[in-house]
Amino acid sequence: MGSKRRKILYAFVTLIIFNSSILSIIPENTSSNGYEFFTLSMAVPVWDIEAVEYSNFIKQYLARIGIRVNIIARSNVLCPYPLQFDGFHGMFTDDLAYYSFSNANLLEYVNRLFRENGSLNYCRYDITMDYDEDLGTGINEWYIDQINTLSQFNRQNLQQTCWEWQNHLMYDILPCIPLFGEPLYKTYWNNLEGYNASSGLIQSWGKMSWDGLHPGQESIGEIIIADKPWCDLNPIVHSEEYGTADEFITKLILDPLIYRDGDYTYWPHLVSNWEQLEENHIRLTLREGIKWNIDPDGIFPNEYFDSDDVYFTLNLAKMSKQCYWLDSLQIINSSIIDLHIKRNRYYKLYDGFLYPYPHYLDDLANIVILPEHYLNQTQFADGITPDRTHPSWEKFSQHCFGTGLFEINNFIENKETELKIQPNSWYLNSSIINDPKLNWNDRFGNYLGELDTLTIRILPNFFAEGIEFEAGKVDILEINQLPSKPDNQIGLTKDIQLERFKRFDILILNMRSYYGYIGSRDPAPCNPSITIGLALRRAIAYSINKKEMNQIINANNYVELNHPISPNLGNWLNPNIARYCYNRDIADLYMKIAGFYLGWCVDDCPPIPYYEIPDWEEVCNPDYEYKETISVNGFTPLIMIFSTCFLVVIGILAEINKMKRRRRN
Repeated sequence: MGSKRRKILYAFVTLIIFNSSILSIIPENTSSNGYEFFTLSMAVPVWDIEAVEYSNFIKQYLARIGIRVNIIARSNVLCPYPLQFDGFHGMFTDDLAYYSFSNANLLEYVNRLFRENGSLNYCRYDITMDYDEDLGTGINEWYIDQINTLSQFNRQNLQQTCWEWQNHLMYDILPCIPLFGEPLYKTYWNNLEGYNASSGLIQSWGKMSWDGLHPGQESIGEIIIADKPWCDLNPIVHSEEYGTADEFITKLILDPLIYRDGDYTYWPHLVSNWEQLEENHIRLTLREGIKWNIDPDGIFPNEYFDSDDVYFTLNLAKMSKQCYWLDSLQIINSSIIDLHIKRNRYYKLYDGFLYPYPHYLDDLANIVILPEHYLNQTQFADGITPDRTHPSWEKFSQHCFGTGLFEINNFIENKETELKIQPNSWYLNSSIINDPKLNWNDRFGNYLGELDTLTIRILPNFFAEGIEFEAGKVDILEINQLPSKPDNQIGLTKDIQLERFKRFDILILNMRSYYGYIGSRDPAPCNPSITIGLALRRAIAYSINKKEMNQIINANNYVELNHPISPNLGNWLNPNIARYCYNRDIADLYMKIAGFYLGWCVDDCPPIPYYEIPDWEEVCNPDYEYKETISVNGFTPLIMIFSTCFLVVIGILAEINKMKRRRRN
């Protein structure tokens, strides 16, 4: 009897030891508090106080999921100007970096930041990350090639392709985390009807009218705004100090070849059509019957826009490096001109075909056409280069004229500039604007509102502008944040609209494969459908509480962003973009998926849990609560072992009970 009891005891102890060894290799959910799995470096511009504050918050958020962040303050991180590259190479070694952008045109931004050979590809995307055998390239690269191609040939399908690309980029790759946009608003007296701040004054003018007079207003035929003083109205030589005020006035007076609306859609304007004839050959067909407004000397009263004006302007732009992609121009006739793009401005697509520099539409939309007949009265010895010492250049810099809607009527230095509607403008010529390609009435209106004067007052500072606005002496005022007291600016007499975003901020994630962690291409241990790198990037995205950051740092004056492109791009923004709504539980989940929190061995490991990935739309639901579920995939052997052990233990306990009953009997 004693021998039998000892055998049972030995078997029981053996099972306990065996079970303990099994339990020791089962993954466990451990807290990241006080524990760091790895370290990332983050570059921020030392001169940007907001960026430094953002980085400190991000450091705290990532610490909560076990990631240590070393903040590196750099003096040469990309400035918040239109995609200017200053030689900063830190992002090639830093893991995270904060960047700000402004006026980022779609094609330029996409090609420079997110394609493999982009000059600002700090996220280190390469085609191996999403390579597709059928496409012969990365899916992201293919989408960008399609965007470039459709921008030239088939713009009808461009928007949908752009939407699909954004979703692929943000869900399947996640090279960056959009943070905030700094908004600019326009507040105005609400008896002004038809005003659209995001479209701007030119496109609102034909739709606007006054419904009576507001306090301080004297005329229903006039709009009064305020701005800085201008310096030089020749767009070729806009001053750096006064460039914004200069550019604003010249774009009211002169026209571009192609018009880019506030939502970054492109329309023919001075051109009636543009087409690509060959790989580097673009043909512009000019709109006929457009008359130049009269020059300040009154010596050219009957000049019409033609190819000479385009050749003259684009050649000057080429010499001043505004059109650095332009190789040469060729006048075919008075209404047709050909542009030839430099060979080194090609983009080679996956199919081997060469497509031209895709940003020329943006450049042609930014450049206004100059009057060749007035500014090219004399040339240098080569017979081509205009003589800028001619008196016409000086007069034009102070009293420009063009083909646009407005002309300068009066200017009082340091006080105001008065612009009048040019009655012979082609904007008012139904035989021209009825072209269905222009969609003119929807975009510009019908000019039935009796407005004929735009007065731009020159005031010393924003406070003076605000005082004059409240007094009714200014009709529309730009402000950089919503008023803290709504009745201060908005109420019974005033309205407010978002005009545009001055800048937008993103956190770039360095996905270089040779370093590992957030750039790792290895399958995630707990869900091999994604890589370790993508799981970690998603964990970072879900861990950042943008709402809290915006409230504490920005007093909720900024707008939280979800798109990888400029928030000014309007209809190009995918309305159903993959979002990463703050959720600490989901951030922890992705850390587990990547293989952290599990406490497992390194070599010869047992099967590990398989975590399901929740849908991002569910996570963004305010009522969503994460309940951890672990699939039994891969756990069948362990389940069998535990079941067997359980049955054996039950059997042993039953045998012991039998022995006790026999003893008592």
